[in-house]
Amino acid sequence: TNGQALITGGTGANPSWGDVSGGLIQTVQSKSHTATSIGAAATFIRIAATESNITTQQSGSKIFVHMSVGGEIDSAPGNILMGLQYKIGSSGTWTDAMDGDCIQENGTVSTNGTMGHNLMFVHTHGQSVGTQIYYSMVLSNSNGVTDYEVNQQGISGTPSGFNSVGVSILQEIA
Repeated sequence: TNGQALITGGTGANPSWGDVSGGLIQTVQSKSHTATSIGAAATFIRIAATESNITTQQSGSKIFVHMSVGGEIDSAPGNILMGLQYKIGSSGTWTDAMDGDCIQENGTVSTNGTMGHNLMFVHTHGQSVGTQIYYSMVLSNSNGVTDYEVNQQGISGTPSGFNSVGVSILQEIA
């Protein structure tokens, strides 16, 4: 009965122990203080503070990805595009996880402003048990602003003892 649940058999039937499908298999959380400058990049730049990995424990599972990090700009307004990349194993090739789609954040960054980037996505990976999968948020500065900083440290006005942090939560789900 270890790992099983008590399942009802319907009206008049006795309950019995059985396997239950679905649910949470594991959670991996990481945080980082690493800053990244995306400058005037018209291509996607991986945000180091969100890079994290998980090793699959069940075949046919999916990975729920939630990543969050802040950004700051000192000059003109910017339009930011956000996506998700993954790779299989530490030496794998980074690949788009969202099938060419991205989240557009038009005009949300003002002069001398800050903003948060939050990404949630369920990735159907198709990998076998024991496969290590790496994930990273990617950002692109689509209008050429030259000073966009992600997870910038030592921002004026930050309370003493606090630092900007990027957070990644990876959950393997059945």
